[in-house]
Amino acid sequence: MPTYTKIRTKSLDQRVAASHILVSSGQTQLWQFLLELLADKRYDDVITWEGTQGEFKLVDPDEVAR
Repeated sequence: MPTYTKIRTKSLDQRVAASHILVSSGQTQLWQFLLELLADKRYDDVITWEGTQGEFKLVDPDEVAR
């Protein structure tokens, strides 16, 4: 069964910009790590955006965990 999570921000560009700022300031949080994967098309086979409401799907949770 797919896993869905909602991220409450306005646009993908804003999400990526926020993640870059926060990652450079210290320890990476889980949401930052996931956002980096979501922003990189190379990981579309393991994690992908769903719909238009900030939800994403873990296509291959085991691979994301690695």
